[in-house]
Amino acid sequence: MGSNETVWVASFFEKYFVKPIVEKTGYNVVNTLAYGVLLIIGAYTIYKFVKKLGLKIDFKFLLAHVPFVLLVSAWRVATDAGVYPYTFLTTTPGLYIPVLALYFPLVCVSVLYGKKRKKPLDLFVYASIVLLVIQLAFLRVNVPSALGLLLLYNAISIAPFFALRKYVKPLKDKFNISIFVSHMIDASATHVSITYYNYFEQHVVPRFFMWLFGGSIGFYFLKLLVLIPIIYALDKNKNKKNEELINFIKSIFIIYGIGTGIRSSLRLVMGV
Repeated sequence: MGSNETVWVASFFEKYFVKPIVEKTGYNVVNTLAYGVLLIIGAYTIYKFVKKLGLKIDFKFLLAHVPFVLLVSAWRVATDAGVYPYTFLTTTPGLYIPVLALYFPLVCVSVLYGKKRKKPLDLFVYASIVLLVIQLAFLRVNVPSALGLLLLYNAISIAPFFALRKYVKPLKDKFNISIFVSHMIDASATHVSITYYNYFEQHVVPRFFMWLFGGSIGFYFLKLLVLIPIIYALDKNKNKKNEELINFIKSIFIIYGIGTGIRSSLRLVMGV
């Protein structure tokens, strides 16, 4: 590679990856696609890792990971609040380097510890809860009105799924309804933040839908537009051989919804 090409690559990387982090301008098409690819690679690596450990990927597996997901969200918000310095390793996506450096050994130790008790993830859950409590100790509720609005919009957006659960077969699946619930939490956090508190949306696709629908209410429609066909396709192709893989893919969608939704909610109630 010649000097001109080297300069171009360095300039390209700085423009689309470094500046958005340093200047806090959010995501663009280029880094969104790149991070999407890294997410897929990371998810596949974790899937192979947990299968190698002999863990069964079911709804209990998902629930065991919720405290750790909340820990990561609180960890990220602590950076926004100034508890930690704003660096590559304390912001997305660099934050996932220390996160995974904590996750892999923690799960391994938990599996070894709980193998005889047939509760391989118990230690992982307890450790995640302890670390989460410590992390939350650094955070403060500074905008109580936001908490009330979040609860209201979450209730309004989530209630229809539970009301329809008796009549709509896909919603009877715990994974499916959890996908919708987690992403309604995310959509509500985004809607309340933008509509009432003058925040802005960092991601490219949601910004387009907000423009299309004339406001952040479009984020709810985007979620449904994406999630409904994905759930339909996953359920249609599910069988005994790939059941755990399908469960894992659904878990990724749930974890993403919870992670981004709780992070946005915490930022809002803290006023950061």
